[in-house]
Amino acid sequence: MLKKISILIFTTCLIYTNQALSQSILFPQDYFFEQYKNQKNYTTFSKDTFYHTSIFPVVNENSLSYDSINYYESDRNWIERKFLQDNFITLNKRDTLAGEINDFKLTIDPILNLNGGVARSINEIRATYTNTRGVIANLQINKRFKIETAFIENQSVFPLYISTQVNSSLDVLGQGRWKTFKKKGYDYAMSSGVVWWQASKNVELYLGHGKQKIGNGYRSFLLSDQAFNYPYARVDITSHKLKLKYTATYAVLMNLKPTVDNITNRPPGTEALIQKKPFSYQYLSYQPSKYFSFALFQGIVWKPGDEKNKLDVSPNYFNPIIFSNLATYGFNSTPEINAGIESNLKITKNTQLYCQLASDGKLDTNKRNRSFGLQIGLKLFNAFTLKNLFLQAEYNVYGGKLHQNTNLSGTPNLYTHYSQNLAYRTTLADGKEIIGMAAYKYKRFLITAKAIVFPKDNFENSSTFAEGKFSFILQPKTNMNVSAGCVLKDVHKKTNTLAGNPNRTQWIYLSFATSLFNSYYDF
Repeated sequence: MLKKISILIFTTCLIYTNQALSQSILFPQDYFFEQYKNQKNYTTFSKDTFYHTSIFPVVNENSLSYDSINYYESDRNWIERKFLQDNFITLNKRDTLAGEINDFKLTIDPILNLNGGVARSINEIRATYTNTRGVIANLQINKRFKIETAFIENQSVFPLYISTQVNSSLDVLGQGRWKTFKKKGYDYAMSSGVVWWQASKNVELYLGHGKQKIGNGYRSFLLSDQAFNYPYARVDITSHKLKLKYTATYAVLMNLKPTVDNITNRPPGTEALIQKKPFSYQYLSYQPSKYFSFALFQGIVWKPGDEKNKLDVSPNYFNPIIFSNLATYGFNSTPEINAGIESNLKITKNTQLYCQLASDGKLDTNKRNRSFGLQIGLKLFNAFTLKNLFLQAEYNVYGGKLHQNTNLSGTPNLYTHYSQNLAYRTTLADGKEIIGMAAYKYKRFLITAKAIVFPKDNFENSSTFAEGKFSFILQPKTNMNVSAGCVLKDVHKKTNTLAGNPNRTQWIYLSFATSLFNSYYDF
C-alpha cells in the first residue's frame, strides 16, 4: 500500500501545468517581484482593458507574462522542473459532469528563508541570521473558487537597529509576537489563510486572515501591509465595463495590551488575552479612461473591547457607504477615522505618475493645521527603452503627528494593529522621506537597489538607508531565489558614539529564500 502511495505522489509531482503563475491572495507580494510579475497589467494601454492596480491582494484575472519570467523548457528532468519552473507538488484534475467541465488544481510549496550575515554597528559586530520554515498551499476549483493557506515559523537574530525597534513594539515588525531565542534572537510565527469566491461576474468575496494594502506606491498613508495579519471579510464589486470598483472590508484588530479583567483574574500560568477592536474600510476606484484612475478611501478603527474584552459594535460599523460615517462622526470623535484620495496617471505606456493624500483630521497644538500625509511618485517600466529596467522615485511628507495623536480619551482606538501603524510608519514629529528604487532583470538574474533619505535640517542630522541586492531566481512561482545583499544605515554620520548614532549599521548577508511578502526593515 505504501509503495502504491509513493508511486502516486511521485507521479503527481511530475505533472506539468502550462498556466499562468500561481498568484498568492494572502498578502501583497515582494515589491520588486510584484512589479515584474504584473508588469503587463501596469503597462496595458488598451481602451478595452481596465485593471485597478491600487488594491492588494487581488485575484488577477489578466494573464501574466509567464514565459518572460519562468523561461519554461519542456526537456528538463524532474529535479530541474521542481526547482526552476513548477510548483513543488501539483495536482490537476479535470472531470466532465452533466456536460460541464470541472477543474480542480492543488499546489503545495515550501516557504524558506535561510539568511546569514554580519552586521557592524557602533559598539559591536553581530552575526545575524534568519531561519524560516513554512508551507503554502493553494486550491482552485473552476477558476471561481480559491482557498489559500500558509504557515511560517521563524528564528532570527537582527542587526541592532532592527532589534531596538522590535524590543519596543513586542512585534517583529508585522511578522508576529516574539519570544526570546537564545541571547539576542527572536522566535516568532505567522499563519495566514483566505477563501475567495467569485459569486458573479462582478462580485468577489474574500474571507481571510492576512494583510492588505491600498496604493500604487512603496509606502501608503491609507492602508499598508506593514502591520501583522488580521481576520477580515471583504467584498469587491465592479461595474459592467470594469471602470468602477468598490471594496468594503470588515476586520478585527488587536492592541498588544491585556484587558483590565484579564490582568486581575487571569489564572496563573496562562497567557493574557489582548484587547480587540473592530476595523472597517471602504475603497472606491474609478477609471474613466485608459490613462487615468481616481480613488477615495475611508478607514475606521472603532471602539475597542471593554475590561472583559467584550465588543460593543456600533451598527454603523456595517455601513458600506463611503464617507457617510465621516459625515456622521467627524474627525474628532471616538472612532479613529483615516480618509484620503489617490490617483494614477499613465503618461505613456511605460510611465506612471501616482499620488496620495490622507488625513486623520487631528489639529496641531495651535489648533490650526490638520494632520496630513502626501505622496507623489513616478514609475518607469522598461525605462529608456531598456527591457526590464524598472525605476521609481517617491516623495512622502507628513505633518501634525499623523496617526500618532494620543489626546483623545479613546487612545486604544489609534490607527494601529499589533503596535504597528496600519498606514505608513510615521514618527511623533513631522517628517519627510525621499525614496529612489531601481531594478533590472535579465532572464533569471535580478539586481535591485533602494536608497532612502529622511531629510533634516542638514545632511549630517538626516537619516539614510541604502540596500543593494543581487539575486538569481530559481522558482518564479514562489520567487525562490539565492541572493547576496548589503545594507548601509546612517553610515554617513560622523558621530561615533552610541548615544550620538545608535543606528549606524553596515550589514552584509546571503540568503536562500522564497520571497513572497514584504518585510520593512528600511526605517
